[in-house]
Amino acid sequence: METTKYLVLFQAPKPKIVTVTHNAERGWAQTQEENRTTMYPSSTIAKEPNKLCDTEEEATAHLAKHEETWCRQNFKEIQAEELTELARAMQLQDGIYAPRKTPFVVFRSSLHRVIRNADDAKSLRKLIETYPNGCIANAYETETTIFFTEKIPKYSVNLIGEGFNYGSTNLLLNCPETLLILAEND
Repeated sequence: METTKYLVLFQAPKPKIVTVTHNAERGWAQTQEENRTTMYPSSTIAKEPNKLCDTEEEATAHLAKHEETWCRQNFKEIQAEELTELARAMQLQDGIYAPRKTPFVVFRSSLHRVIRNADDAKSLRKLIETYPNGCIANAYETETTIFFTEKIPKYSVNLIGEGFNYGSTNLLLNCPETLLILAEND
């Protein structure tokens, strides 16, 4: 039998209350939002301090009781998740760009590693706050991340050849014009 319940879900970036349809016989719960179904298995429901509540008031009280402690214990994960969201919104797609004379900062690791390194993450957050119209170049599975202080134009090019087999995040500085080439490792 399925019933409506309230799942207090503690996960980064922020704990929340989710209205779910709970199937007691099978032990799972699910939500239906904007043509998307999200399933919550019994292992997620049972993981402390998550809790399945009968009323919204009970869920709100449980959230209030545990939220501060959970946030304090998971502070680094929350910060990393928030920074990841900010960075992804600024990330350039694969292509060839013309940064021209746009100032930039180079990190010698993947965006994921930059976010997980405390010093680099602090620097990246400061850059994002200082230059909210900037952009981030880091092709998938490459070990260089470049932050540009403003958006850079993308070239529309016709390519001859097979592309970049092992991924590329490279600035070519000695061409008639500075070029950025981004290509994921595929």
